Amino acid sequence: MSGFVPRPKGQPGGRPPAPGELARIQAFVNTANEELEDDLLATPELAAAWLGAPVGHRAAIAVREALRAVLSHHAGAPLGPAAVATLDRAARRARVALRLTADGSTELRSADPLGALLAIVHRAEATGEWPRLKACRQCGWVFYDGSRNRSGRWCSMLVCGGRVKRRAYRARRVR
Repeated sequence: MSGFVPRPKGQPGGRPPAPGELARIQAFVNTANEELEDDLLATPELAAAWLGAPVGHRAAIAVREALRAVLSHHAGAPLGPAAVATLDRAARRARVALRLTADGSTELRSADPLGALLAIVHRAEATGEWPRLKACRQCGWVFYDGSRNRSGRWCSMLVCGGRVKRRAYRARRVR
């Protein structure tokens, strides 16, 4: 990797991380950072270490990028059928199953690490938190949109939002 820059600590713009277990989905999708030329799942060994269990390397990368596509959709991008099909296949392979708990409630479970991530997605969707997790339109970094009207589009207004606004300003000045 040429020009490697260490991964920054925390979230861009001082945003808080996603709440609860949704932070695991945020961290999983953010294992790849295009701007830093950084991929924490670059090898099968790294993927297994990050997920805490052996997993198909190609499947892990495919699920990560399909989740990124869904999170980009949350920020206004169109959602392609390939991302949906990838996640559906991953859920079938992982044997995500509905389980009855001791108190009589239900939950989704999977012994497969990718299936466990998809179960988190389902729980977040059920609580209404899922649409708040978005991929930045500029850099692809996943952020949690805590705004009241859920209108966030960039991971950081100072960095990515500023880039977009500067470009628009320059384009207007050139005309």
